[in-house]
Parts: sequence; structure tokens; C-alpha cells
Amino acid sequence: MSDTAEPLPAWIYENKQGVIIGVTTLLSVLAIVAVILRFKCRFLAQASIALDDWLILLALPFSIAEAICVAYATKDGLGRHVKIISKPALLEGGKLFFTMQIVWAISTSLVKFSILVFYLRVFSVLNYIRFSAWFLIITVACWMVSNAIARGFQCTPISKVWDDSLPGHCLDTVALFVIGSVSDVVLDFLILVLPLPAIVRLQMPLSKKILVAIIFALGGLYVSHRL
Repeated sequence: MSDTAEPLPAWIYENKQGVIIGVTTLLSVLAIVAVILRFKCRFLAQASIALDDWLILLALPFSIAEAICVAYATKDGLGRHVKIISKPALLEGGKLFFTMQIVWAISTSLVKFSILVFYLRVFSVLNYIRFSAWFLIITVACWMVSNAIARGFQCTPISKVWDDSLPGHCLDTVALFVIGSVSDVVLDFLILVLPLPAIVRLQMPLSKKILVAIIFALGGLYVSHRL
């Protein structure tokens, strides 16, 4: 019998690192441009900078930091199959992933806060939006804190997050990831549909209502880049 090891299938060697770097770079550039244009519009309109503008500006460096972590993680094997990644690279990649989880919880929450505060400013006369927006602000704040704590202390010791060979114990990390991601998408959906009833009641032609709804729905683009 031959002692030669069976060759690994070709798909094991697939490399998605270029796609990861390209997508994160593109979306980061779009985010920067969008924030710059937002502030430029405020200045051209000679309008004061509102709280929702400052919140989106604060969210930007966190989002860029998250994108940098994702792109840099390709150095440690992100985008390659785990079977062909060395142990040291897996450990370094695990440390980056641990950091990304916490930065993600903060950045996505700041974006949500910005949108909800914008609703409070624009639709302040509508009681249902005012009540719903404040309810969602409190919910997002609780979600951010609980996710940051759960992901920050998911293992004891913390280093076991990226080195499973260490003694200790961890929460169910798969369940933690699924619950955090699903609840994030649910909150995004609730935030995006919140102004739709108000838009429907606007005194304007149907075509313009649809256009306004599409403009608000474009906020969903920030959701899709994290999925």
C-alpha cells in the first residue's frame, strides 16, 4: 500500500482574498464620499450641523477600522480554506476577528443612532415616529452594550477566543454570532420601515412618494455590506 497522502480537492485552494480586499475598499471609499457629501450639502444649505450628522461622522472611523481589520486579516488567511492555513496565522487571524466583533457592534449601532435621531428631527411632529424612534434608540443601546460585553467576554480566559487549545471555557460562539447578526438585521429592518407610513400620508403625487421611499430605502445599503 502507498503511504502517499491523498491530494486535497481543487476547491480547497480557492482564494477569495482579492474579492474581500476589493469589496471592503470600495465600500469604505463610498462611505467616506457619502459622509463628505452629507456635510457639503449642510454647508451649501447654510444649515447647522445636527446631532445625527455628528453621529454618522463618529461612526465613520469605526467603520473604516472594521474594514481595515477585515482586509488585513487576509494576511493571516481570511479568504482561504482553513485546512491550508498555518496555526500561527489562525491565531493572529483570531485576534483580529475578536477585535472586529466589538468594533462592528459599535460602528453599526452609531449608524442606527444617526438614522433614528434624523427621524426625530425630521418627523418630530408625528407622535408614533417620536415614540418608536426613542424606543428603538433604547433598544439599539441595549443591543450594543450586550453585544460588546458578550463578544468581549465570550471566553475565559479571553485568549481562548483565538486559541482553542488553551484551558478554559467559552459560550456557544456560533449561537452568539447568529443571535447577534439576526437581531442586527431585524433592527435594521424596523428602522428602515419606520418612516414609510408617514411617507404614504404625504400630500404629493404617488411617483414622488415612491421616489422618497426609495431614497430612504437606500439606507439599506449599509446593511447589505455587513452580511
